[in-house]
Amino acid sequence: MTEVDEPLRVRDWTPSGELKPVGTVALVLLDDTGAEALVRACRDQNVPVVFAGRFGAVPVIEARPEEYVVRRHRDSAFFGTELDLILRGYQVQTVILAGGTSDVTVHYTAVDAHQLDYHFRAVTDLITGSDDELHQAALRAMKYLQRDSLVTLAAVESWLSA
Repeated sequence: MTEVDEPLRVRDWTPSGELKPVGTVALVLLDDTGAEALVRACRDQNVPVVFAGRFGAVPVIEARPEEYVVRRHRDSAFFGTELDLILRGYQVQTVILAGGTSDVTVHYTAVDAHQLDYHFRAVTDLITGSDDELHQAALRAMKYLQRDSLVTLAAVESWLSA
C-alpha cells in the first residue's frame, strides 16, 4: 500500500450516535421486522415511510393508504422499482435505511442511493449480516461511500424527537 492509498482506508466503522441528515428525509424499510417503533416515530414527525419489502414477503407493519409500498424483485430497492421517483416526489435528499441484511439488501440499496446522489444513513441496530465478517465488511464499505452513513437507532429517535 502506498501513502496515497492510506487516507482512503476506513479504519473505524462505528455507527454515529448523532443523525446528520441533509435536507428532506425519508425512511425506506427493506424489512420491517423489529422496526415498529421507528415507523411510529417517523409517522409522528411526518417523515415519509416507504416500504420496500421483497416481492412475496408478508409485511409485519401495515402501510397506511398515503404510504408507498415498493416490491423489490432484486436486492436493491432501487433496481427495477419506482423508489427513485417516489423519493424525488418527496424531494428527499437523505434516505434512512432500516431492515434487511447489511451485506446484501442494505449495501446494494445504499450503493444505488449513493449513485443516484442521495445521502443515506443505515440504522445499524436494525440490520443484520449473513455472518459477522460480511456484516463488518459491508459496514466498512458503506462508511467508505459516505462518512456519515452509519447511525444508531437511538440517534434517529433523538433526531426525530428534537
